[in-house]
Amino acid sequence: MAAWEALIPGLLTGPHIRYTKMTPDHIVFSPNDNTVRVMGGFSGIKRIEWPKDARLHHDNIAVFRRSFGPALTSALRLGYIYRLGPIAEWIFFEPQDDIVVPALAPAGWSDEWAVAPSELVLGKDCSLEPNELVRIAEMGVAYRAQRSMVAAKRCFMRCYLAALAECEKVDLAIASGNMAIALGNLATVYLDEGRCLRAFALCLAAWPCSSMLSSDGREWLVSIMRRADSRLEPAIRERLINVASDPAQVGTSFTELLWRLEDFEIMYQLQRG
Repeated sequence: MAAWEALIPGLLTGPHIRYTKMTPDHIVFSPNDNTVRVMGGFSGIKRIEWPKDARLHHDNIAVFRRSFGPALTSALRLGYIYRLGPIAEWIFFEPQDDIVVPALAPAGWSDEWAVAPSELVLGKDCSLEPNELVRIAEMGVAYRAQRSMVAAKRCFMRCYLAALAECEKVDLAIASGNMAIALGNLATVYLDEGRCLRAFALCLAAWPCSSMLSSDGREWLVSIMRRADSRLEPAIRERLINVASDPAQVGTSFTELLWRLEDFEIMYQLQRG
């Protein structure tokens, strides 16, 4: 799954385009060498007014989901977000509760990030050596101190993509701890921006992984969660907790759960108008 996250968005995304042929006949993954081939070339590329019509790409994502399933689609989503930023969250947004989805993205979800700098470009998969993981996390902390929020987010996202790759290598203890730290760090950036709902959602996603942290590490994560919780309406907090604890989530992949939790913030914004 890490290879899909790393490779496909780089092949399918670009300024003012959407790829329309998102089926197994046109996206071929070779597990032997972790390569992805996009078949059909330019015939699947359509021009698009970006970001105004970015939501049109959701229909193509739906084709991918029917072809490859929700787990791989949720992994694809993370790669899109890492590459494109908030506009990718809007493309992948799955409405709940009969929400009417407007054509234009709500404030905060129409932005597109610049291409990642060379030191953060994804390689063949999302793996990182331990020293590289530490270095990128420290970069994120430094960017946050400088109020370079997009750069900080991308660093911490890079760390949780690496943790996901470690999970696939069955080093679950290390990977779980790294995931909790990366999501907690990412939550602090959203807190700095005043987006307490997203910060709380990230802490909920991180909590099941926190058992591998030290007692100080768990207390650090709890402190972030408390800061976010203190700014939430009780009813909203309970709704978000219900999303995370829904029995229907049993068997759901981590990336699918993260998708639902992050979608909740968009849904809340749309309901508020």
